[in-house]
Amino acid sequence: MTNKLLERAIQQHQQGSLKNALENYHKVLEDDPKQTAALHGAGIALSQLGRNDEALHYIDRALLLEPQNATFQNSRGNILSQHGKLVEATIAYDQAIQLQPDYATAYNNIANCFFRQKKFDNAKKAYQKAIALKPHFANAHFNYARLLIELENYHQAIAELKRTVAMSSHHSAAFSQLAHVYMYLGDFSKAITYYEKRLALEPENADAQYDCGLAHLKDNQFQKAIDHFTNALLLNPEHPDCHYSLATAYLQRGDHKEALLHYLRQLEKKPQIECYYNVGVLHMYQERHREAIDYFKQALTLDPNYREAHLNIAAVYLKINQIKQAIEHYESTLVLKPNDSEIEHILTALQKKEAPPRAPDSYVRHLFDEYATYYDQHLTLHLQYQVPQKLYQAVETEWNGGKAEWRILDLGCGTGLCGELFKPMAKELIGIDVSEKMLITAGNKNIYDKLENQTLQEALNNHQGFNLILAGDVFTYIGELDDIFEKVKKALAAKGLFALTVEKTHQFPYELLQTIRYAHSKKYIIALIKRNNFKLLRFDNIVLRNQKGKAIEGYLVLLGL
Repeated sequence: MTNKLLERAIQQHQQGSLKNALENYHKVLEDDPKQTAALHGAGIALSQLGRNDEALHYIDRALLLEPQNATFQNSRGNILSQHGKLVEATIAYDQAIQLQPDYATAYNNIANCFFRQKKFDNAKKAYQKAIALKPHFANAHFNYARLLIELENYHQAIAELKRTVAMSSHHSAAFSQLAHVYMYLGDFSKAITYYEKRLALEPENADAQYDCGLAHLKDNQFQKAIDHFTNALLLNPEHPDCHYSLATAYLQRGDHKEALLHYLRQLEKKPQIECYYNVGVLHMYQERHREAIDYFKQALTLDPNYREAHLNIAAVYLKINQIKQAIEHYESTLVLKPNDSEIEHILTALQKKEAPPRAPDSYVRHLFDEYATYYDQHLTLHLQYQVPQKLYQAVETEWNGGKAEWRILDLGCGTGLCGELFKPMAKELIGIDVSEKMLITAGNKNIYDKLENQTLQEALNNHQGFNLILAGDVFTYIGELDDIFEKVKKALAAKGLFALTVEKTHQFPYELLQTIRYAHSKKYIIALIKRNNFKLLRFDNIVLRNQKGKAIEGYLVLLGL
């Protein structure tokens, strides 16, 4: 009867019916208190139920009866390890190994204890011994790989993990770990491959869906990332970080409405400094200045040294003409990163110090890299920007019409607003800009024959023989134009044209405004024209754009050789 009851208990235990198994182990022990298999089984079941103190009591009773049993010593080590008693667990595993020197499982377990104690050399030797004793021991290979990752030996770790999944094709943790390593190494396509293998084994695992989404996000596959994050939320609506990552995917895809929605949901569940910051940025994009300021302030409350928040709140204050507050936050960014030429340039403008001859190239590059995605819409819809059209109307009077025969150089071409209009005149149209993201947007329009990422000076040094050089709203970031005019003259073909616009000031020769833009005096431009022997074809007063309800005045100048 006792043997049958023990067999039933073991069967129930193997099937995961822990409470029923434990009940039958107890019945066996009522008949035979010295039944070590029942004592051992009860100890394991109690441990699995989280009742470690009771579990240890039963294992110790079994060991009193069979002190030479290596399996019992190994189980004792497991329970102590789960209890966090790593030194005692190590002793138990060592005793198991002394009793059974070829006990691969005990070597793997003692290695895990060493690993948790950061005794990495001891752990390495024990894992290698476990593998030597049992070459197809998948978990030993897996745990050894974890140690190798800790030691930053990633390529050997990958090899061990691949051995693991070759031995155990359902080892989801190994697939996950492989993906994590490839993510760390920046190989996102391979990370996706292994996350998907894990998902095939655990399709209902919210974390697996989430991790796969992160890999797709890193690989710029935004819709797939969104799909996986959405699945993760369906499986676990309380996932702590999923709304944040989902918002980031929508933001990268350009869907600001959905991005804002999920950042706000993330703030409801688990406030994060990055969420406050990103909500501020999205409000800033939408010209919702007060809301943007509030969220940037929340971010700065959590971290007063959050430089990006200082930068953006300063930019918002500048937009709403609160110069004092803008200066305070720009000065804070300069404290956090001294000698930043871009911030020094902005503060020079805001504090009305003596203007440098030009803005740093890095300032212009970063400004327009951030501006690129919504540049066209912002200029044309919000600022009623008409400079390209006015330049075209001025140049059209000098064009024979109907023939695309000019070589045209578009300085500071941006997203191609001028290029779109002047394309019919051009047999060759070259666009120049310091912002790579602007050039990407321009390239998507298929307007230009060439697009080059370089400064105006570099472009004028590298190119010659143009019938027309355009500089629409470019000199707002350059004060001193002497060198530019000289280089333009050399780059023009005989009878070539130079069409430009500048913002207007009465201060000679130029002024760096508190908008961080240069304005030029008519007297200075006329002096440059005379010095370089250009023919003045027209010098018009125009409205460049509307800003904050005010018309920004400038000059449109058309010159010829």
